[in-house]
Amino acid sequence: MNRPVSCPAGEVLINEGASDSRLFVLENGTLEIRKGDKIVCEIDAPNSIVGEISVVLEERRSCSVVAKTDCSLMLVGNSINEIIDSSPRLTKLIMQELAERLVKTTSSFANANDALLQKGIDLND
Repeated sequence: MNRPVSCPAGEVLINEGASDSRLFVLENGTLEIRKGDKIVCEIDAPNSIVGEISVVLEERRSCSVVAKTDCSLMLVGNSINEIIDSSPRLTKLIMQELAERLVKTTSSFANANDALLQKGIDLND
């Protein structure tokens, strides 16, 4: 069930807290990932996946996704089972994307923890 989706600059593609199981692949443009009113990151690499956490965990959206620029995306599925059954390649891509984001998050946490330790703040206390 692949379907092209256009998202003009400023449009909200995914709402934090929403019950929504759509998964998208960015073809071009720039998306902002927002947690509350804070921009967590920007995604602009073609073939980047958005919406995967909610699809895999089958939970409400953990962040909002807003088009920073006009974006073209591909809607690729409405459930993790549909994606697994229809596209092993996409399933692997989702796993790789999640693993890469986990590595980045772990590294960022370690760096932040080191910076706090240098200031005499120990999160383990």
